[in-house]
Parts: sequence; C-alpha cells; structure tokens
Amino acid sequence: MSFEVSIEDFAGGDDPKDPVVLLGDKRGPYSLKDYLKPEMLSFTLESGKRMVLPVKIVIPKNAEPGNLLGAVLIRTNPPENQLEIEKDKAKGQVRIESQLGTLVFVRVSGPVKEEGQVTEVKTPQRFYSGGNIPLQVFYKNTGDVYVVPYGVAEIKNMLGSVVGEVVIDPWFALPKATRFREVKWESGMVRLGRYTVDFKINRGYGDIVDEKSLTLWVIPWKLALLVFVAIFILALLIRFLHKHIKLRVT
Repeated sequence: MSFEVSIEDFAGGDDPKDPVVLLGDKRGPYSLKDYLKPEMLSFTLESGKRMVLPVKIVIPKNAEPGNLLGAVLIRTNPPENQLEIEKDKAKGQVRIESQLGTLVFVRVSGPVKEEGQVTEVKTPQRFYSGGNIPLQVFYKNTGDVYVVPYGVAEIKNMLGSVVGEVVIDPWFALPKATRFREVKWESGMVRLGRYTVDFKINRGYGDIVDEKSLTLWVIPWKLALLVFVAIFILALLIRFLHKHIKLRVT
C-alpha cells in the first residue's frame, strides 16, 4: 500500500475534551510546518512491514522565544475507484482513507509567559454505587507556551481518613486553551457515606500547586436495596398492627 506524508500546524481547541485541532493549509499562531522536513513525502509499504521515517527540524537562528507546534501526518493512498455501469446503476469499490500523525512540540529558549491554573474539578454525578468513579480536572492555559500539569487526587471518608489515592499522570495543555483530564477512582468495597476528593495539581511550571476539592456519595446498590426492602416490610408491619391490634388503656 502507498502512503503520503504531509505537514500541518495544530492549535488548541475550544472543546476541553478535544484538545487538538489540525489546521490543514492554514498557518497556526505557533507555526512549525515550515521547519519540519520529512525525508520523503510518499512511500510504499507491504502489509506487516514497518519503517522509520526521519524528520529534520530546522529552526532559524532568529526565531522568537516560545513554542512552535506542528504535526507529521501519514495517510493511506488507496487506488482510485473503478466504477462500472450496469443497467444504469453504478457499482464499484468504496474509497476508504485513514490517517495517523505525530504531534511535534518545539520550544525556543528565551523569555516566555508561563501561566495557567486549574479552573474546575468535578464528577459527572453526586451519587455512586461503587466501582470506577470518574474524576475530572479542567486546566486553563493562559500563557503563550504549552505546559505539562500533573498531580494527585486523595480520597477521604467522613472521618477524615484517607481511603484512596489516584495519580494524575502528566498531560499537555496548549496555549490559550482549556484541557480536560479524567481519571478513575477504583473505589472497590468502600462503605456507605460521603467522601471528599482533594486534588493537588502542579501547574507544570514554577512548582506551583493548585488545590481544589469536591464531595460525592457512595451508596452500594445492594445495601440500598436491602434498606428499601427493610423499610417496605416495616411499613407493612406497622399497617398490619394498626389495622388488627387495638390497644386498650385501663
């Protein structure tokens, strides 16, 4: 199969859950595509084989301090459709293309603006029965270079005892964009109750740490069902006693 190599700029998206937007022929605010030089722009590769594609990064000496962002993209180049006409109907093969790429981050040394912070922590709902509970972090990069925040989420029960910890691995946040990060707390066999999740997120520069918290409830469904059944039986018993037993006071 034959493949084509192309270079594009990319930027941060407005949707925190879709952090990267490829810009196609457009030039990005931190353009790198003129400085990425792949060794070849097309090649053929047999099924099951693999190869290494060298790409040179040539940055001019007068480049301004900051970061440059680009992507090396490789897309399949399937043969053109060969349509046949049979009784006024077109038939043939569907042309399917696929694409993959590698993001390239370059930082030119010099004075830059590193600035960002955690804007929100949340979980999709307040009540859970257990299992893997999603914990979400939103980070807003207001600087002009990408940063790599990371941190930890510590879970405490109503007594203040630590019952769990989730490591939040480093993730990148592009300039002027909000980045979303979700991790899972494997709550396992935790008890019924209210839990506090304390987030400590290193901003990725200056060793500055943002601290935020949220609360959630864990109500195991088996326990909830048992309580519901017990209340239902108790209500029936009270109704029966009220209907069939008369209390006399002498």
